[in-house]
Amino acid sequence: MSPTDFVIRAVCAWALCAAAVAAVAAAPAPAAPKPAPRAAATGFDAAEYALQQRLETPEAARVFREYNAAHALQIQHNLAVVYAKDADYVADAGGPGRPLGDSIVGPVTLKWLRRFCRDYGIVATEPGFAQDVVQSLEQVAGIARAHPDWKAILDSADFEAWIDGQPTAARVQSLKMRRSGAAAQVNALIAQYLRSRRPATAKPADTAPLAQTYSYDPKRPAPGDDPAAIAARLRPLAKRPAEDERLFEADVRDALQGMSVSDDTLALIKRYAATDGYLVGSELLAGLARDGMPQGAVADLQKAMEGIEFDSAQAFEDALAVAAEASTDPAAFQRYQLAIVRGARVTRYQVPGTLATDMAGTAVLPPPIAQLLAFFRNVEYPTPLLFDRALEWQVRRGLGMCPDPGRQEGVLKDDQVVLLKTVLAGDAVERIVRLRQRTDGCDANEQVEADNLAYQAYRDVAVHLDRAHTLYARHAMPAGTARDVSWAVPDCRCGRDERDGIVFGFHPLWTDGTHRRINFNGLTRLALYGLTANATGALYGPPGMTGVAIPADIAALARDAHRHNVRVDWVVARSDWSAWRRQDADGKTAMLAKLTDNIVALLDRPLRRDGQLAARIASLGADPGPTGGDGVVLYFRHFPAADTALYNGFVEKLTQRLNALHPARRVSLVVDYDELGQNGPFGYHNLIDLIRKTNPKPNGMTFAAGKLLMLADLPVLVMLPEPTRDTKKALRGAIQDALRGTDSARLIRAMVPVLEYDGTGAQQLADDIVYVADNYFGIGFWPLPYAADDGTEPGGDRSVNQLLLKFFQPNDDVTPGGHWIAATICPQRLWLRWAFWIALAAALGIGAYYFSCRGCNERLDNSALYFGGMMALLALPLVILAVLAIGDPLLDPYRYVLLGLYGTGGLVVAGLVARYYFNRSRRRLP
Repeated sequence: MSPTDFVIRAVCAWALCAAAVAAVAAAPAPAAPKPAPRAAATGFDAAEYALQQRLETPEAARVFREYNAAHALQIQHNLAVVYAKDADYVADAGGPGRPLGDSIVGPVTLKWLRRFCRDYGIVATEPGFAQDVVQSLEQVAGIARAHPDWKAILDSADFEAWIDGQPTAARVQSLKMRRSGAAAQVNALIAQYLRSRRPATAKPADTAPLAQTYSYDPKRPAPGDDPAAIAARLRPLAKRPAEDERLFEADVRDALQGMSVSDDTLALIKRYAATDGYLVGSELLAGLARDGMPQGAVADLQKAMEGIEFDSAQAFEDALAVAAEASTDPAAFQRYQLAIVRGARVTRYQVPGTLATDMAGTAVLPPPIAQLLAFFRNVEYPTPLLFDRALEWQVRRGLGMCPDPGRQEGVLKDDQVVLLKTVLAGDAVERIVRLRQRTDGCDANEQVEADNLAYQAYRDVAVHLDRAHTLYARHAMPAGTARDVSWAVPDCRCGRDERDGIVFGFHPLWTDGTHRRINFNGLTRLALYGLTANATGALYGPPGMTGVAIPADIAALARDAHRHNVRVDWVVARSDWSAWRRQDADGKTAMLAKLTDNIVALLDRPLRRDGQLAARIASLGADPGPTGGDGVVLYFRHFPAADTALYNGFVEKLTQRLNALHPARRVSLVVDYDELGQNGPFGYHNLIDLIRKTNPKPNGMTFAAGKLLMLADLPVLVMLPEPTRDTKKALRGAIQDALRGTDSARLIRAMVPVLEYDGTGAQQLADDIVYVADNYFGIGFWPLPYAADDGTEPGGDRSVNQLLLKFFQPNDDVTPGGHWIAATICPQRLWLRWAFWIALAAALGIGAYYFSCRGCNERLDNSALYFGGMMALLALPLVILAVLAIGDPLLDPYRYVLLGLYGTGGLVVAGLVARYYFNRSRRRLP
């Protein structure tokens, strides 16, 4: 029997946990039977009799003797650990001659081996039965030795809730380990659960996760931690089987407790410990069906390979070839071979025995890798996942295998690829060069080969990069000096109307804006990125920011954004929920209520030197001017799935509170791509329910009639990883798989993919913009595209703003001329409003003077100059109002009223002109 088989057999204990406990508690141990013929076995059922017969065979006796001779902890030691609390076992162990402690597998020991087989589902008909028994006993004893109450833990409601609170991928892995993991894996799972439930000995540190970004900066070397000392601490972990990232990282941190080890070194350990596996799971099968793989072929793949994990690409591909031959549609396997291999790849972690040697290597990035990453330098990413995906994409793009002649941005030259021989093992470079020459396209096998080569190259590059450079940066606020120039580029026009598609731009609070400007014309909403909510619901910013006191340069940014009709939102984040999990329901509710109050207070506060009074008077209170913010973007990473109801109530309550403000503020969500659709608050069904509750549609309203109403739906911003050419399509397909009809369409319309543009793939960015405009509510950029002091943008005609102007037209009804005029007038709307009121006051004053003046009629009738001046003063407010109607978004809802006003004003002016000419004609009569 293979190790995998007996490991699965060993911990099936949990699956039969309730039955086992009941058997221990209720069933009296039968007397040890003597060997008897089948006819005499009246008191035994067939299974019991079969167990007795198999355990007493000469073959079983040989296996038991060999096991006891080879192991310090013998069979009776393991039985004592498993059944130490069983009263019957204790009674038998203390009997005459101590038959359970004499190192002899006699009748009493055989009786308890039968009991073990019954409790843990080992049947006598299996091949290698005796070997299964001792190996399974060893595994179960290994768990019980580390955690004597392991059955109670695994069967507890709290353990179930802990697993349910994990993201789907981690939850599936935890369930798999609980039911069929090796002893070391189950022990690690229980240890992690117990750590999460350990009482806090001190107030947990609330670091600001948003103040840390990830990038490759050649000027940022890696720290010099001691690899020998680290490897010595981690040596015991090398004996453990491979485990998932979450468990591995927890084990490494525990093993290194007390040592000062940088995050870079932890990342490097994970790079060296990563091992690849290949597993066909339900998500892969669903994705293949969504992508068009025939249902019969999907069923054949499921039957042949689902749930079997392979430890190498070659073994997986060989098994896939066998499954294809046996399938009714082998051509479908050939067409989808690359998608199957990519989707089946999983990463496990196991400390290698060579860790000390690996980490002691040179810490200088080889020049060929530096060339490969030339376009990747100094591009910041907000999360390590996005950084890793972008790094892998940069390697794939640079190698340029199976090339697309129209997509050569960022591809290495031939002589640069040859230099990679010094860093890539074996004949990898020769194979890469061969596949680069396939300009006519690669067949299915070559595509899989190219994918494996690129993935292995990425793994090698990542190790070199982690060893040579610090890949994260912790940021602090720049000096809070008042900005003496506008944030807007020269001649900047107003931002986009949300009805033409929403455009989010993320502005990290720590950004030094000394030599940066913003082209507000390309934006709809500006997200200030950097606030964190702590365990009590209080808000704080990056180091250097006092609480939520808005710095002078951010206040200036908010004023400039308001002037250009761009809304300003605050991103409020939290990713560490360890303290949250230790709270009861009342404590969690109180934290969210406090957070709601703090967000409302932040958004409703006035800015310094904001001109709010002038804006309110000029708009008769309709425009409050710049405030503390126009909305909030919630970025709650890894929120516990078990508390989804609390999350929903928090979002609904916050939405109600912000809608009650004047003007109403908006709530948006940010979700990591890998969390979207998983178990918890970011599952598709939960998100569409949230949208319905926060923006209910009137009964009877059709989907088509409600499109304008749905502009107020809760935006869901998705941090989209590379390659965006694939992930943006996979996002839409996953929603369509999970939801049906109008629910699917409405959630897709609420999605806002957020891109991290590296400045290289302009053609791909243009494709992404067109696709997003055609399918989603809007698009976002992290960070937003900045311009230089003189207003020039990196890339010129291929800059983000220029590409947005050309391609982001969701409604296909953009009129550039009209929009240009309106956007140009818009920034001057405050002065135009005051000009209108002054002109109106002058016109009313002149009118009042005219009606109270004696002889004015004669002056009007006798002087064309006097009459013309009078008409100009009366028409001036209408002219200014006409300009405002074009460029002031505040007047958009009143355009029909303005038409009536213009009609009335036109009739008055026409009447006055007619009267003037009538009177003038009478004076000419003889």
